[in-house]
Amino acid sequence: MAKNGQKVIIEIYVSPRAVSTRGVDLLGVNTLAPGARFNLLLPAGQCMNDARVVFNDGQATERRQVNTRNLTKFALP
Repeated sequence: MAKNGQKVIIEIYVSPRAVSTRGVDLLGVNTLAPGARFNLLLPAGQCMNDARVVFNDGQATERRQVNTRNLTKFALP
């Protein structure tokens, strides 16, 4: 799902576009070091998603209405 650049990622959220809440942090208590990858398998039929990544410095980045139907890689930021 995400390949991290130069910051530590502390939270990752992916939710269906039709849902107004972010859901649970997919990393849980873990973090994602710079340059590391996080793999995610989405439920079948879940094609339009919102994604949010929170960094250890408190900054966040989001991408909304991402068509993930045929994606094999997705990078934030």
